Amino acid sequence: MFESVLPSVNMRIDKVVKSVTELKASLEYSQQEIDNLKEAADAIDDMEEEIVDIQRGLHKHEEKLDTSRTKAEETMSVSMEFLKKTSSPC
Repeated sequence: MFESVLPSVNMRIDKVVKSVTELKASLEYSQQEIDNLKEAADAIDDMEEEIVDIQRGLHKHEEKLDTSRTKAEETMSVSMEFLKKTSSPC
């Protein structure tokens, strides 16, 4: 009787070992995928920080441009007034 049960038990153990091996391989693959996704997420975070820095720089330059434009318009206005005063007959 023991001899008839032994092959069945061995077959079950073999199936369990095979299942565990497949599960381990699947978990290792999943862990590698998770690690890859973490690396990609870190790279995306770095890119987002760079974009924010670029946006800040652009905003700063836009403010400088607006200031320069305002000063140029003021200078032009003063120059036009000066020209009107100096070119009109007295």
